[in-house]
Amino acid sequence: MVGTDIFTGKKVQDICPASHNMTKPVVSTKTYTVLDVTDDDFCSLMDADGDTREDIVCPGEDSPDPKLGEQIREGLEAEKEVAVVVTSAMGQDAITNVKFVDDEA
Repeated sequence: MVGTDIFTGKKVQDICPASHNMTKPVVSTKTYTVLDVTDDDFCSLMDADGDTREDIVCPGEDSPDPKLGEQIREGLEAEKEVAVVVTSAMGQDAITNVKFVDDEA
């Protein structure tokens, strides 16, 4: 079986006999509003309930989409409302998408 790692973008392969079972990861996503990006590249995020978290690193050059971090910073500098999608699987969390919320809607 060949797949792509959702956190690194690298191709991974696993070989298993047809008589054995393979496990699949449980993947979930959640949308957060970005409040700030700290000097050490951690994002300050807030969910719809008002809970905050500051333990997720802003995507960098080693992420599957290296432009995400730049888009987040540019949106904050332009004073736009920036929302990110955080994907969680196998004990890891990472920002995998960015959206800009329209003020007109």
